[in-house]
Amino acid sequence: MTRATVLLAAEAVFVEFGFHRATIELIAERAGFTKGAVYSSFANKDEIFLELFRVRVKQRAAIVATAVARETDVAAKPRALGEALTLLAKKDPHWTPLLMEFWIHALREPGLRQALADVRNQLRNAVSEGFAKSPRSRGKADLSADALATIVFALSNGLAMEWATDPRATDPEILPTVLERLLSGT
Repeated sequence: MTRATVLLAAEAVFVEFGFHRATIELIAERAGFTKGAVYSSFANKDEIFLELFRVRVKQRAAIVATAVARETDVAAKPRALGEALTLLAKKDPHWTPLLMEFWIHALREPGLRQALADVRNQLRNAVSEGFAKSPRSRGKADLSADALATIVFALSNGLAMEWATDPRATDPEILPTVLERLLSGT
């Protein structure tokens, strides 16, 4: 229960202050615990953020998988994927800048970079497996399932950054349309 309470408090603190300005003290205060109680569950702020990220990845993956599985027409699945990813970015605009802030921090710390890569690879592998199992036209480029998963993440993350910067300049049809064309080979 302590870990769950700390994670809820940490998310609120990270959203309010950003990753760098958030402190264990602020997280403990928001959770109603002492710093010692937080440290009994997590070694540091990086570990808290990574666990929060793991939880969010699982939740978001389930939402996307449900949206794609709901489509019975294989040709409609890429659009459903793009629509689900776009909706998540729009519903949760504070997450993108927060993740980018942590991402840059993690790139400068080799052990943390690997931990972030491990979480991202779990999600990428799940998406890649979905592509590998899914009957589809592979298009002219004949891309592997792993390459397609990487492209989906690159497009989704890039468009989420654009959305966070200026929602008026980002058409919500971009990602569904691009994925539909890429994955159908048109």
